[in-house]
Amino acid sequence: MHLPRLLLAAAATTMASPTAVPPAPRPAVVLTPGAWHGPWAFDLVRPELSALGLSSSAVTLPTVGATDPQVGVVEDAAAARAEVLSQLDAPGERDVVLVGHSYGGIVISNAVEGLSLADRRAAGKKNGVIGVLYLTAFAIPPGTSLRDGTGATLPEWWNVTGGFFSPINPAHIFYNDVTDPALVASSVAQLKPMPFRMVTDKTGFAPWDSGFNVGYIHAALDNAIAPEVQNAMASAFPADSYVATLNASHSPFLSQPKNTADKINEAVLHFVSKKTA
Repeated sequence: MHLPRLLLAAAATTMASPTAVPPAPRPAVVLTPGAWHGPWAFDLVRPELSALGLSSSAVTLPTVGATDPQVGVVEDAAAARAEVLSQLDAPGERDVVLVGHSYGGIVISNAVEGLSLADRRAAGKKNGVIGVLYLTAFAIPPGTSLRDGTGATLPEWWNVTGGFFSPINPAHIFYNDVTDPALVASSVAQLKPMPFRMVTDKTGFAPWDSGFNVGYIHAALDNAIAPEVQNAMASAFPADSYVATLNASHSPFLSQPKNTADKINEAVLHFVSKKTA
């Protein structure tokens, strides 16, 4: 036997075949729609996220289309939290990035308490919510509501009737840069009234003041949340938060789905880098 040759061959094999460490799975993205909208709002952006290697799911808000006027922020936040937990507890132990659009910003703020990576690790878990992303969304401090921000007069495009409300001229308010008339028409047709209670319910948690990494994607052509209002809300975030701007309407996921997905992906990469820093 040529023992030296065997030893050299074994050593070469060991050096050439180190134990591979599998890459960490990419975070799951949970998308939360705004007022009057359902999960369908994200039907164009989700394939774009998938092309970037990001799996996603969308929340169904109990308030949208509700017939009970007492359904509000609490129920919506519970639905978003349930979806986040279903992703966190799924095989693979992926982290989650939670995205909220418009009113969905209030929903996600109230859905994540106790689900940060630090909180979950303290409870013996390996994963958690590593980022909370506001997509031209409301990020308001605890103890306040949407009603607090409207002043004495409600927005003129709110139609309030019998404890419920719906938007007037939503094509102009939400979809002013969507160039496909059929897409605008189908989107308007899918909007559903909501209980007015969600406007008066107080928010109870601010992720940006509670150890979460957060981000804001601005929409420069927004007719629902004015850019200066977006700026004022985002100014409360820590200086190292993710910030981006789309030259888009209130619904960039319809008018610019690829650009929207790209910004969400950038935010995910930012949150992952903050996790490993």
